[in-house]
Amino acid sequence: MKLAAQRVNRLALLSFAGLAAACGSASAQSTWINPVDGNWSDASKWSAGVPNGIAAIINQPGVYNIAFNGNYSIPSLTQSVPGVTISIGDNLTYSMSGGMSNDGTIGVNTGAGANASYIRLVNGPQTIDGTA
Repeated sequence: MKLAAQRVNRLALLSFAGLAAACGSASAQSTWINPVDGNWSDASKWSAGVPNGIAAIINQPGVYNIAFNGNYSIPSLTQSVPGVTISIGDNLTYSMSGGMSNDGTIGVNTGAGANASYIRLVNGPQTIDGTA
């Protein structure tokens, strides 16, 4: 009887640990919650604060601009709204360790005095990789 109780306790502990791990991974993302223009660094625009070290998700329908106004590192970006532009200004670093899915526009070096460069990713999931 004692052995059976130990097995049940171990099973319950493993189940709880698995549930905790699953919940932890679900919270490792932040979603843009307000479909209006704004700064990436504005925590009030994100469901779980400014994405830095966690995945960023932009899925609110609309036409708006998100100004990337700091140095951030995120594991992945999912941007599923064609009307959204992410503008990355001069002298900023955006590091991504995972994949990017982008249905909108990403503008790079769009600040005053810079030569504007734009990358538009279309037709499904894209992978961007390389070395510095």
